[in-house]
Amino acid sequence: MSLAPPVGSGAAAWRGLRSWLRRGLQVLLFCALMVVLAFFIQPLKRFDWWVAERLAPPPRAWPAQVELIDLNGTLDPLFAVRERTALRTLLCQVAALPDRPAAVLLSFALPPWPGEAQSALTGPCDGRPGESAFQALAARGVALMVPPDEAQRGWVLGADDWRERSGDAEVFGGVAQFGHGALTLQGRYYWYSHCGCLGASCDFPALAVLARRALLGLEPPAAGTCDDPSQTTALSGDRQSVAAHRWRFDGRTLQPEQAGRSPAEWSGRVLVLGHLKRDRIGTLPRAELLGWAIGDGLPANAVGEGHLRPLDNAWWAVAFALAFSALAAASFELLSARLHPLHRWLHVAAVGAALTAVGALALTILLLDQLLHLLYFQVIYVLIGIALATWLSWRQMASRLRDQALYTDVSRLAPGDGHDYDVFVSYSHTPRANIDWVREQVVAPLQAQGLRVFFDERSIRVGTAWYFELASGIQRSRCMVAICSDDYFAKGFCRFELSKAMVREIGGASSGFKVLPYLSHPGVNFPVEFNHVQYASWVDSRAMLVRVLEVLDAARAQP
Repeated sequence: MSLAPPVGSGAAAWRGLRSWLRRGLQVLLFCALMVVLAFFIQPLKRFDWWVAERLAPPPRAWPAQVELIDLNGTLDPLFAVRERTALRTLLCQVAALPDRPAAVLLSFALPPWPGEAQSALTGPCDGRPGESAFQALAARGVALMVPPDEAQRGWVLGADDWRERSGDAEVFGGVAQFGHGALTLQGRYYWYSHCGCLGASCDFPALAVLARRALLGLEPPAAGTCDDPSQTTALSGDRQSVAAHRWRFDGRTLQPEQAGRSPAEWSGRVLVLGHLKRDRIGTLPRAELLGWAIGDGLPANAVGEGHLRPLDNAWWAVAFALAFSALAAASFELLSARLHPLHRWLHVAAVGAALTAVGALALTILLLDQLLHLLYFQVIYVLIGIALATWLSWRQMASRLRDQALYTDVSRLAPGDGHDYDVFVSYSHTPRANIDWVREQVVAPLQAQGLRVFFDERSIRVGTAWYFELASGIQRSRCMVAICSDDYFAKGFCRFELSKAMVREIGGASSGFKVLPYLSHPGVNFPVEFNHVQYASWVDSRAMLVRVLEVLDAARAQP
């Protein structure tokens, strides 16, 4: 660090270039930190949902029109014959009910198996020779919805082949991974896509939509006619209400989880069949998530006309973080440099800039919800970006103001003209005993001689920027007494005071200003940039006072 005052246009150009280089480095630092933080978006997202759960309205109850049946199976291909035989038994019992349900959904895929496994599923029901469970359900107008298995596409020949093998069962579009990759769980919230994907195509109506239409008495849309593949609904449900609609099938008999219920109540309802213990998405059974999605659009459970599409991609979080962090930095620049006198109160400007960016983020989330039905919830990552950008901008502005205070005459920023002080006392405020020592050994003897002393305990007005106040005090003093203790050079303000005084002494020789540095005790180490300073060891107050009076007499003799 050079203490010589810059002269000429070249020095001003260098300071401008240095400021831009410093700003560029801070932008690179910000981007690097945000990239590193992006690897932790998932934990941050979980925290976002944890916050959202506590701010959310009471969750809705389980849809009364949906029944959840646990097949208590294994999903293991080695038990395919046993599993499919149990499923056929259950479907035959459903087909025999006097009051038919509206639809039966399987929350898992059933790819065709050759031989015994396939006949175990498509064989006739007991007492109905030649009529399979699928045919019995179709004859009674019960829609059977089975997702194709995209994960096993290599040996699933397609919907037409499956329809033929399974006895004319209704087959609708599903999505990858057993037909429900579009069901997502996050905390107490979950959402589902209104369209499923099969291969490269994502225009199959999702099972939840099909079941809901069946409950409402509407015709199912044909495959390939899904209007908006990106349409998604976010939900929040009370899991305690599920128990009253949960059943267990042991391969032969069906038992309700809560006593007093009977399958006779299933008239007009949707039955969702699944493996509740073994087939899960996160912590919830896949079949239960499907049931929540089915109930979303039913009249007794609907929460509004619009559907929300969550913007949960990491790129959305990065884009929002960059946009609103840039807004925070621009707001801080405006508040600190354009609106007088906030340029001297950086903390006020920083708080104002951060609140501006946070308010803009909240307004954007609200507009996305109300106008475009988009749900953005990854706010923690964005808030961290706003805080980081504001902090870096604050540091950049503080450094710029420090340079301004260091190299320019700032005495005009405070009232008074000329030399308002005889002596500026520079010292470290730590340890506390050092303040008392400086007051007794330095300030008191000077004031006893009638000298005007700038002593920060008494002279700095609350609410002003210290760099400018200190620089102004030095600019309007005739000399400085610097008490260099062990902590002195570890303090940024102490280093600034000594640097400012040296700049004034070198650049304003005609004023007679002098710097009188004293070591508070032997052994104090000067940093490299201050090695050229001529200092004296502290002897006593009298010796210091004599030297100060000599300097003041010489300064007053200056024209």
